[in-house]
Amino acid sequence: MDAGTGHVTVRRGPAHVRAVLTRPAEGNTLTPGLIASLSEALDEAERTPDCRLFVLTAEGGSFCEGLDLADDDLVRRWDDAVAEQFHTLITRLRNSPLVTVALVGGPAAGGGVGLAVSCDLVYASPKASFRLTEVLLGLSPAMILPNIARRVGETLAFRLALLAEEVRAEDADRIGLVDAVTDDLDIMVRRTLTALGRMDPATIAQLKATRGLLFADEPRYSEYAKQLLGRRLGDPFVRNRIDRLRAEGLLR
Repeated sequence: MDAGTGHVTVRRGPAHVRAVLTRPAEGNTLTPGLIASLSEALDEAERTPDCRLFVLTAEGGSFCEGLDLADDDLVRRWDDAVAEQFHTLITRLRNSPLVTVALVGGPAAGGGVGLAVSCDLVYASPKASFRLTEVLLGLSPAMILPNIARRVGETLAFRLALLAEEVRAEDADRIGLVDAVTDDLDIMVRRTLTALGRMDPATIAQLKATRGLLFADEPRYSEYAKQLLGRRLGDPFVRNRIDRLRAEGLLR
């Protein structure tokens, strides 16, 4: 059974709920509507009896290309409230009592990388790629950097952010940014569900809560990260840089 909002289609399967980003022509870019739709899909999964797994994936060529910088109105509206909404979503993906899985079948950039790595497990197809593009725009990936660093370590996470290098799927697997690369992403969902079927859901939730306490963000950092993006987007230098890149056809 499918349901959706225009941003996300929710598909229910045995013991899992799948949220599918459904705007491939727009690069499945992050908008307040998309963030809200994903939050609602996670709400539904957590309310669904016998659901063990929340799966995040996308239709089309890309997974998620991050903030829609081609939309001037959206850039102006990316304030502390929207930043809070996004931060809450990626925190919930990590801390939900359900196991969360990202299936990345194409390019992920900026906040799209943050969506993927905030999940407990990341499975990628050979066509997937990952790139932190924020510094090219005069921004910082402050909200998503902790979850990237938890996967690959502080030094490598900083390098990925600093140099904005594209990481192909096989290299992402090698450095630990993803958990597996496969031509058949659905079989990874089935294997994960089989493994979870041997385990007590309460124990898994407790394990995730333990991890959350062990690797918790400092509150001061979270507040800094949430406020930073809005401040930078309001900086005339950053706005001019975005406008110039858009005029050169380097932004969607």
